[in-house]
Amino acid sequence: MTDQSSPPAAIDKVALSVSEVRTFDPGLGAYTFNNLGDVVRFADLMSKAGEMLPEHLRQKPALCLAVTMRATQWRVDPFALAQETYQAKPGGPIGYQAKVFTAALNNAGVRLRYRYEGEIKMLDKPVTSYKGNEIAKRTATGNRKCIAYAVIDGDTLEYETMTLDQITIKNSPMWHNDPDQQLAYAAGRGWARRHRADVIMGAYSDDEVREMSMKDVTPADERRPLAERLAKPAPEKPAEPEIIDQRPETPAEQPAGLSDEEIERDGFPGSQAFDHGVAAFEDGKPESDCPYDIDAARQEALDWLLGYRQAERARG
Repeated sequence: MTDQSSPPAAIDKVALSVSEVRTFDPGLGAYTFNNLGDVVRFADLMSKAGEMLPEHLRQKPALCLAVTMRATQWRVDPFALAQETYQAKPGGPIGYQAKVFTAALNNAGVRLRYRYEGEIKMLDKPVTSYKGNEIAKRTATGNRKCIAYAVIDGDTLEYETMTLDQITIKNSPMWHNDPDQQLAYAAGRGWARRHRADVIMGAYSDDEVREMSMKDVTPADERRPLAERLAKPAPEKPAEPEIIDQRPETPAEQPAGLSDEEIERDGFPGSQAFDHGVAAFEDGKPESDCPYDIDAARQEALDWLLGYRQAERARG
Protein backbone atom coordinates (compact mmCIF):
# COMPACT_ATOMS: atom_id res chain seq x y z
CA MET A 1 0.00 0.00 0.00
CA THR A 2 1.37 3.43 -0.94
CA ASP A 3 2.40 5.72 1.89
CA GLN A 4 0.27 8.86 1.43
CA SER A 5 2.28 10.85 3.99
CA SER A 6 5.20 11.50 1.60
CA PRO A 7 5.17 12.56 -2.05
CA PRO A 8 6.01 10.02 -4.78
CA ALA A 9 9.60 9.87 -5.98
CA ALA A 10 8.60 11.45 -9.30
CA ILE A 11 7.37 14.59 -7.55
CA ASP A 12 10.58 14.72 -5.48
CA LYS A 13 12.56 14.67 -8.72
CA VAL A 14 10.56 17.57 -10.21
CA ALA A 15 10.89 19.56 -6.99
CA LEU A 16 14.67 19.14 -7.06
CA SER A 17 14.84 20.18 -10.71
CA VAL A 18 13.26 23.56 -9.90
CA SER A 19 15.01 24.10 -6.60
CA GLU A 20 16.12 27.52 -7.88
CA VAL A 21 12.58 28.79 -7.21
CA ARG A 22 12.72 30.47 -3.81
CA THR A 23 8.98 30.99 -3.38
CA PHE A 24 5.84 30.16 -5.33
CA ASP A 25 2.48 31.92 -5.05
CA PRO A 26 -0.20 29.37 -6.04
CA GLY A 27 -2.80 32.13 -6.24
CA LEU A 28 -0.90 34.07 -8.91
CA GLY A 29 1.25 31.27 -10.26
CA ALA A 30 4.18 33.65 -9.72
CA TYR A 31 7.74 32.50 -9.04
CA THR A 32 10.43 34.32 -7.08
CA PHE A 33 14.10 33.51 -7.77
CA ASN A 34 17.19 33.99 -5.62
CA ASN A 35 19.35 35.51 -8.37
CA LEU A 36 19.84 35.81 -12.13
CA GLY A 37 21.79 32.55 -12.28
CA ASP A 38 18.75 30.72 -10.91
CA VAL A 39 16.55 32.32 -13.57
CA VAL A 40 18.96 31.17 -16.29
CA ARG A 41 18.89 27.58 -15.00
CA PHE A 42 15.10 27.67 -14.78
CA ALA A 43 14.82 29.00 -18.36
CA ASP A 44 17.06 26.17 -19.61
CA LEU A 45 14.80 23.62 -17.92
CA MET A 46 11.72 25.41 -19.23
CA SER A 47 12.99 25.27 -22.83
CA LYS A 48 12.87 21.45 -22.63
CA ALA A 49 9.17 21.33 -21.72
CA GLY A 50 8.13 20.23 -25.23
CA GLU A 51 4.38 20.40 -25.80
CA MET A 52 3.94 22.65 -22.77
CA LEU A 53 5.47 25.45 -24.87
CA PRO A 54 4.55 26.95 -28.25
CA GLU A 55 6.83 25.83 -31.07
CA HIS A 56 8.84 29.07 -31.22
CA LEU A 57 10.04 28.65 -27.60
CA ARG A 58 10.99 24.96 -27.62
CA GLN A 59 14.71 24.34 -27.16
CA LYS A 60 15.27 28.11 -27.02
CA PRO A 61 16.71 28.84 -23.53
CA ALA A 62 17.40 32.49 -24.36
CA LEU A 63 13.82 33.17 -25.44
CA CYS A 64 12.51 31.26 -22.41
CA LEU A 65 14.76 33.44 -20.25
CA ALA A 66 13.21 36.58 -21.74
CA VAL A 67 9.69 35.24 -21.15
CA THR A 68 10.57 34.24 -17.58
CA MET A 69 11.95 37.69 -16.84
CA ARG A 70 8.70 39.23 -18.14
CA ALA A 71 6.67 36.77 -16.06
CA THR A 72 8.63 37.69 -12.93
CA GLN A 73 8.03 41.39 -13.56
CA TRP A 74 4.32 40.89 -14.28
CA ARG A 75 3.87 38.35 -11.44
CA VAL A 76 2.46 35.57 -13.59
CA ASP A 77 3.35 31.92 -14.26
CA PRO A 78 6.14 31.73 -16.91
CA PHE A 79 4.50 28.71 -18.56
CA ALA A 80 1.11 30.44 -18.71
CA LEU A 81 2.74 33.55 -20.18
CA ALA A 82 4.63 31.42 -22.72
CA GLN A 83 1.31 30.09 -24.06
CA GLU A 84 0.19 33.68 -24.69
CA THR A 85 3.21 34.60 -26.84
CA TYR A 86 3.11 34.92 -30.61
CA GLN A 87 5.75 34.96 -33.36
CA ALA A 88 4.65 35.73 -36.91
CA LYS A 89 7.75 34.26 -38.57
CA PRO A 90 11.01 32.56 -37.47
CA GLY A 91 13.50 35.09 -36.20
CA GLY A 92 10.84 37.76 -35.84
CA PRO A 93 9.90 39.63 -32.66
CA ILE A 94 7.82 37.99 -29.94
CA GLY A 95 4.42 39.51 -29.16
CA TYR A 96 1.85 38.90 -26.43
CA GLN A 97 -1.88 38.33 -26.62
CA ALA A 98 -3.90 41.38 -25.57
CA LYS A 99 -5.15 39.75 -22.36
CA VAL A 100 -1.56 39.76 -21.08
CA PHE A 101 -1.45 43.56 -20.92
CA THR A 102 -4.67 43.67 -18.91
CA ALA A 103 -3.34 40.99 -16.53
CA ALA A 104 -0.07 42.90 -16.07
CA LEU A 105 -1.99 46.06 -15.20
CA ASN A 106 -4.28 44.17 -12.81
CA ASN A 107 -1.28 42.69 -10.99
CA ALA A 108 0.18 46.20 -10.78
CA GLY A 109 -2.99 47.37 -9.02
CA VAL A 110 -4.65 49.06 -12.03
CA ARG A 111 -8.12 47.97 -13.09
CA LEU A 112 -9.28 49.53 -16.33
CA ARG A 113 -12.84 50.34 -17.27
CA TYR A 114 -14.12 50.90 -20.80
CA ARG A 115 -16.80 52.90 -22.55
CA TYR A 116 -17.70 53.20 -26.23
CA GLU A 117 -18.76 56.05 -28.48
CA GLY A 118 -20.04 55.91 -32.05
CA GLU A 119 -21.74 53.22 -34.09
CA ILE A 120 -20.81 50.01 -35.92
CA LYS A 121 -22.31 48.98 -39.25
CA MET A 122 -21.91 45.41 -40.50
CA LEU A 123 -21.68 44.93 -44.27
CA ASP A 124 -22.24 41.64 -46.10
CA LYS A 125 -18.91 42.07 -47.85
CA PRO A 126 -15.92 39.74 -47.31
CA VAL A 127 -12.66 41.25 -46.06
CA THR A 128 -9.48 40.23 -47.86
CA SER A 129 -5.80 40.65 -47.02
CA TYR A 130 -3.29 42.46 -49.20
CA LYS A 131 -2.47 39.01 -50.67
CA GLY A 132 -6.11 38.43 -51.59
CA ASN A 133 -6.85 35.89 -48.83
CA GLU A 134 -10.22 36.12 -47.12
CA ILE A 135 -9.95 37.39 -43.53
CA ALA A 136 -13.63 37.56 -42.57
CA LYS A 137 -17.02 36.86 -44.16
CA ARG A 138 -18.32 40.33 -43.35
CA THR A 139 -16.96 43.84 -42.87
CA ALA A 140 -17.29 45.94 -39.72
CA THR A 141 -17.23 49.69 -40.36
CA GLY A 142 -18.27 52.88 -38.60
CA ASN A 143 -17.15 55.64 -36.26
CA ARG A 144 -17.04 53.42 -33.16
CA LYS A 145 -14.19 54.04 -30.73
CA CYS A 146 -13.26 52.85 -27.24
CA ILE A 147 -12.08 54.85 -24.24
CA ALA A 148 -10.14 53.03 -21.52
CA TYR A 149 -9.94 54.81 -18.17
CA ALA A 150 -8.90 54.37 -14.56
CA VAL A 151 -8.89 56.57 -11.48
CA ILE A 152 -5.35 56.94 -10.13
CA ASP A 153 -4.69 59.12 -7.05
CA GLY A 154 -7.97 60.94 -7.63
CA ASP A 155 -7.29 61.67 -11.31
CA THR A 156 -9.19 59.97 -14.15
CA LEU A 157 -6.63 58.86 -16.74
CA GLU A 158 -7.98 58.01 -20.19
CA TYR A 159 -6.85 56.68 -23.54
CA GLU A 160 -9.09 57.01 -26.61
CA THR A 161 -8.61 54.87 -29.69
CA MET A 162 -9.09 56.04 -33.25
CA THR A 163 -12.43 55.14 -34.79
CA LEU A 164 -12.92 51.77 -36.43
CA ASP A 165 -12.71 53.33 -39.90
CA GLN A 166 -9.54 55.26 -39.05
CA ILE A 167 -7.68 52.08 -38.05
CA THR A 168 -6.25 51.09 -41.40
CA ILE A 169 -4.64 47.72 -40.56
CA LYS A 170 -7.15 45.14 -39.30
CA ASN A 171 -5.70 41.76 -40.23
CA SER A 172 -7.38 39.73 -37.49
CA PRO A 173 -10.90 38.45 -38.30
CA MET A 174 -11.89 39.57 -34.79
CA TRP A 175 -11.84 43.20 -36.01
CA HIS A 176 -14.92 42.28 -38.05
CA ASN A 177 -16.47 39.49 -35.95
CA ASP A 178 -16.10 41.26 -32.57
CA PRO A 179 -14.89 44.83 -33.17
CA ASP A 180 -15.79 46.06 -29.67
CA GLN A 181 -13.42 43.52 -28.14
CA GLN A 182 -10.59 44.49 -30.49
CA LEU A 183 -11.13 48.18 -29.76
CA ALA A 184 -10.97 47.40 -26.03
CA TYR A 185 -7.69 45.54 -26.54
CA ALA A 186 -6.27 48.52 -28.44
CA ALA A 187 -7.50 50.93 -25.77
CA GLY A 188 -6.01 48.87 -22.94
CA ARG A 189 -2.66 48.55 -24.67
CA GLY A 190 -2.60 52.26 -25.49
CA TRP A 191 -3.58 53.20 -21.93
CA ALA A 192 -0.73 51.12 -20.51
CA ARG A 193 1.83 52.70 -22.84
CA ARG A 194 0.68 56.23 -22.15
CA HIS A 195 0.07 56.07 -18.40
CA ARG A 196 2.02 53.04 -17.09
CA ALA A 197 4.93 52.52 -19.46
CA ASP A 198 6.86 51.11 -16.49
CA VAL A 199 4.59 48.06 -16.56
CA ILE A 200 4.68 47.30 -20.30
CA MET A 201 8.30 48.35 -21.00
CA GLY A 202 8.09 48.15 -24.79
CA ALA A 203 6.40 44.73 -25.08
CA TYR A 204 4.68 44.16 -28.45
CA SER A 205 1.15 42.89 -28.91
CA ASP A 206 0.34 40.03 -31.29
CA ASP A 207 -1.37 42.50 -33.67
CA GLU A 208 1.77 44.63 -33.84
CA VAL A 209 3.94 41.57 -34.53
CA ARG A 210 1.62 40.56 -37.38
CA GLU A 211 1.87 44.05 -38.86
CA MET A 212 5.66 43.95 -38.64
CA SER A 213 5.78 40.64 -40.50
CA MET A 214 3.84 42.10 -43.44
CA LYS A 215 6.66 44.30 -44.60
CA ASP A 216 10.44 44.50 -44.60
CA VAL A 217 11.40 47.95 -43.34
CA THR A 218 15.13 47.36 -43.86
CA PRO A 219 16.55 49.99 -46.24
CA ALA A 220 16.99 48.59 -49.75
CA ASP A 221 20.77 49.08 -49.66
CA GLU A 222 21.06 46.99 -46.47
CA ARG A 223 19.09 44.09 -47.99
CA ARG A 224 21.84 43.53 -50.58
CA PRO A 225 24.44 40.81 -49.84
CA LEU A 226 27.19 41.96 -47.48
CA ALA A 227 29.97 41.24 -49.99
CA GLU A 228 28.19 43.33 -52.62
CA ARG A 229 27.72 46.21 -50.20
CA LEU A 230 31.37 46.12 -49.14
CA ALA A 231 32.46 46.14 -52.78
CA LYS A 232 30.27 49.13 -53.64
CA PRO A 233 32.40 51.68 -55.53
CA ALA A 234 32.78 55.19 -54.22
CA PRO A 235 30.13 57.56 -55.63
CA GLU A 236 31.26 59.49 -58.69
CA LYS A 237 31.74 63.23 -58.42
CA PRO A 238 28.79 65.01 -60.04
CA ALA A 239 29.68 66.50 -63.38
CA GLU A 240 27.79 69.71 -62.65
CA PRO A 241 27.85 70.57 -58.92
CA GLU A 242 25.86 73.72 -59.54
CA ILE A 243 22.81 71.63 -60.50
CA ILE A 244 22.91 69.87 -57.14
CA ASP A 245 23.15 73.22 -55.39
CA GLN A 246 19.99 74.37 -57.18
CA ARG A 247 17.78 71.51 -55.92
CA PRO A 248 14.83 72.75 -53.85
CA GLU A 249 15.19 72.14 -50.16
CA THR A 250 12.92 69.65 -48.39
CA PRO A 251 10.14 71.47 -46.53
CA ALA A 252 10.93 71.85 -42.84
CA GLU A 253 7.69 70.19 -41.79
CA GLN A 254 8.70 66.77 -43.17
CA PRO A 255 11.99 64.90 -42.44
CA ALA A 256 14.20 64.50 -45.51
CA GLY A 257 13.87 61.13 -47.21
CA LEU A 258 10.30 60.39 -46.06
CA SER A 259 7.51 60.69 -48.58
CA ASP A 260 3.80 60.93 -47.79
CA GLU A 261 3.34 57.47 -49.32
CA GLU A 262 6.02 55.93 -47.08
CA ILE A 263 4.51 57.45 -43.95
CA GLU A 264 1.01 56.13 -44.71
CA ARG A 265 2.27 52.72 -45.83
CA ASP A 266 5.01 51.92 -43.34
CA GLY A 267 3.97 53.67 -40.12
CA PHE A 268 2.81 51.37 -37.29
CA PRO A 269 -0.49 52.36 -35.59
CA GLY A 270 -0.36 51.62 -31.86
CA SER A 271 3.42 51.81 -31.43
CA GLN A 272 4.88 54.04 -28.73
CA ALA A 273 6.22 56.53 -31.29
CA PHE A 274 2.78 56.58 -32.97
CA ASP A 275 1.17 57.47 -29.63
CA HIS A 276 3.75 60.21 -29.13
CA GLY A 277 2.84 61.66 -32.52
CA VAL A 278 -0.85 61.70 -31.58
CA ALA A 279 0.00 63.39 -28.27
CA ALA A 280 2.18 65.98 -30.03
CA PHE A 281 -0.71 67.02 -32.28
CA GLU A 282 -3.08 67.16 -29.31
CA ASP A 283 -0.55 69.39 -27.51
CA GLY A 284 -0.55 71.83 -30.44
CA LYS A 285 3.03 71.13 -31.57
CA PRO A 286 3.98 71.50 -35.28
CA GLU A 287 4.80 68.43 -37.38
CA SER A 288 8.36 69.71 -37.75
CA ASP A 289 8.88 68.87 -34.05
CA CYS A 290 9.24 65.16 -34.87
CA PRO A 291 11.93 64.09 -32.34
CA TYR A 292 13.26 61.11 -34.31
CA ASP A 293 16.23 61.33 -36.68
CA ILE A 294 15.52 59.74 -40.06
CA ASP A 295 18.96 58.09 -40.27
CA ALA A 296 19.13 56.77 -36.69
CA ALA A 297 15.46 55.96 -36.06
CA ARG A 298 13.65 55.69 -39.39
CA GLN A 299 10.79 53.47 -38.18
CA GLU A 300 10.12 55.63 -35.14
CA ALA A 301 10.00 58.70 -37.40
CA LEU A 302 7.47 56.99 -39.67
CA ASP A 303 5.35 55.94 -36.68
CA TRP A 304 5.45 59.42 -35.10
CA LEU A 305 4.44 61.16 -38.33
CA LEU A 306 1.63 58.67 -39.01
CA GLY A 307 0.25 59.20 -35.50
CA TYR A 308 0.46 62.99 -35.90
CA ARG A 309 -1.32 62.95 -39.26
CA GLN A 310 -4.07 60.52 -38.25
CA ALA A 311 -4.78 62.64 -35.17
CA GLU A 312 -4.87 65.70 -37.43
CA ARG A 313 -7.33 64.02 -39.79
CA ALA A 314 -9.50 62.87 -36.90
CA ARG A 315 -9.69 66.44 -35.56
CA GLY A 316 -10.39 67.94 -38.98
